[in-house]
Amino acid sequence: MGIILDKKEIIYLRPTKTANTTISNALIQGGAEGISLTPIGGMGNQTWKEVKDKVSLHQWNNYTIVASIRNPWDQMYDVWASGLSHLSFYDFVMTEEAKKKTQGYFLFDKHKCQADKVIRFENLYEDAKNVLGITITKHLNPSPKVDYRDYYNRSTREYVEWLCNKEIKEFGYEY
Repeated sequence: MGIILDKKEIIYLRPTKTANTTISNALIQGGAEGISLTPIGGMGNQTWKEVKDKVSLHQWNNYTIVASIRNPWDQMYDVWASGLSHLSFYDFVMTEEAKKKTQGYFLFDKHKCQADKVIRFENLYEDAKNVLGITITKHLNPSPKVDYRDYYNRSTREYVEWLCNKEIKEFGYEY
């Protein structure tokens, strides 16, 4: 889901499994008045293009576009563990569904990230304060603490590196 914060002149993009529920709730609790762009009855994650199509040209060109991001290998593991674990991790990573869950799918056109600023999952509390001016007191919907590396083999690690090469390069993530 995208959220438009007119008073702050911010458009918030929400890729899958990047603490976006936590951030959205902190915005609401902090008194931010936003407009959700989620279709009625729909899930909350929309690509930059879907959000751009729902806002005015003035908003898209003049507001700061903010997105939450996460280490792509960790994010891919968490997407799998959060409801798709009926498949083996390898089988999930190789699906079209996995491709549509990458941050690159949500945030990049062919070459460029559409976000002006990012909130890193790994630095959630500080980045949310610095970028959005909100205080997060609790991470909602946290995943169990596991080392995502335990679920990868060489093949899946290299495939996710290829699949997520845009965000890995743009944000400097390492396995």
